[in-house]
Amino acid sequence: MVSKIEHIIVKLDDILGTVGGIVLLGIMFFVCADVFMRAVFNSPFPGSVEICALAVVYVIYFGLAYGLTKGAHVRVTLISERLPRKARRLCILLAYSVGAVFFGAATWRSWIYFWKSFTAREFMFAAIKIPWYFGKFAVPVGAFFMFVTCLVYVVLAIQGKLEEK
Repeated sequence: MVSKIEHIIVKLDDILGTVGGIVLLGIMFFVCADVFMRAVFNSPFPGSVEICALAVVYVIYFGLAYGLTKGAHVRVTLISERLPRKARRLCILLAYSVGAVFFGAATWRSWIYFWKSFTAREFMFAAIKIPWYFGKFAVPVGAFFMFVTCLVYVVLAIQGKLEEK
């Protein structure tokens, strides 16, 4: 049962990571076009800095769970690699449990933050009308996927099916 859920979560994390990568590619093209317009026609896109700042949030938060499932996050294993196997498993269980609690709370609080911004129709102070809630939406989505991924890894660690990823 858990392996099927793990498979689904990994696939969803892959999709989210791909979306984050596409957004990053879009930012790159947008910045290049903005620089071109500024240099050649002396007419940059209005609000380009603000748009990129909001889009970067998607790159960061959509890539979190993807990085976790791929084992790409930075780890310091100076002490844990010297521990016996059972103690290492306990460390892994503790780390994913703390991660699940943290990202569960982050999902809840960031959703409230997003929802208040959305219902108030909050906009950035910029050259054009850009909704703040557009960028704020990425935080609870990314945190939720980290929460679910950590929960799956907690269950796998309890079952003894999870070594360091």
